Parts: sequence; C-alpha cells; structure tokens
Amino acid sequence: MENPRSRQGSHASTPDSIPSIGDILMLSQIAWKIGRAFSSGRRSSPAEFKEIESELNALSKSLKSFAETLFAEDENILSQAGKRAQNGVAIILLSCQQTLQDLESLVEQYQVIRRTETSGGYTVDRSWSELVLTNFGQMMWTTEGGSIHSLKTMLHMHTSTISVTVQALQEFVWDLHMQKDRG
Repeated sequence: MENPRSRQGSHASTPDSIPSIGDILMLSQIAWKIGRAFSSGRRSSPAEFKEIESELNALSKSLKSFAETLFAEDENILSQAGKRAQNGVAIILLSCQQTLQDLESLVEQYQVIRRTETSGGYTVDRSWSELVLTNFGQMMWTTEGGSIHSLKTMLHMHTSTISVTVQALQEFVWDLHMQKDRG
C-alpha cells in the first residue's frame, strides 16, 4: 500500500524561533481533533484505534499544559532561557507538529463523511473506510512506514518528551522566582 501522505507547510515555530502560545494550543487542538477521528464509529473500530485515541488525548493535554507553563508569567518563559533550550523546545514541537500533520492527512484521506438530512438541517457523520477497518494492521501509519503500534509508540514518545520538558520548565520558573526573592 502506498504511503499517500505528503509533508505539509509548517504552522508552528522553526528551530530558530520561540513558539507562540497560539502555535502550541493549535497543536493541542489538532491532536484532540485527530483523536476524535479515531473514536468515530466506535463500535466497529478496532481496539488499536481506541489506544491511538487515548494517546492523542494525552498528547493534547500535555501540549495544553506546555502552553500554560510557558506563558504562566507575563512573557514567554523561554525568552529567558538560553538559545540551546529555545532551539531544543522548537525541535520537540516541530517533530510533534510533523507527526500530527502526517496523521491528519491520513485521517482526511481514509475517513468517509456521510451527511444525513434531519428536520433541522443535516448531521455529518465520520467513519473509517472499510479499507482501513479491514487492513489497518497492514497499513503504514507513519511516514517511515511504521505500523499502528509504531504510531502509538511515537505519540507516547511525544507526550513523554513534552511532559518532561514541562517539568523542566516548571523547575526553571521556580529557580527564577527563588533568585528574584534572594536578590
């Protein structure tokens, strides 16, 4: 099966820039939206889809916590960190962004949209195509050709990396406050 996903343009930061709260919250929203796609047609969805949904929801929450930590002060706390720390955070976010964009592209390609008329207009239902439901175990879920289990591992890695970064930033903020109190 061909890997249909192409690299899309960047929404977020580059390694040379400090990410904005909007960039990070947008990534959180994309993760949440893709997670919802994995829960559509829940009764007929494989257990692996529920696991991916769970990983995406955790990633979404981790990204939201990241944005809240970065912007808890009057300004982006990263602006007070060194260039290496800023570049490291930007690389973490770019990697996460690319994974989410690639997965979003796959979801858009393989989900079926059905419009049903109702008395008040219509409803839109999304579900996975039969092709995906019957062949998800053989499909390429990452741009590297990885399985759905590889995707789950990658999403978990993004969540873990962002969570550890949040902890480090919270410690950095604590240290800054301690220095101000002493000075």
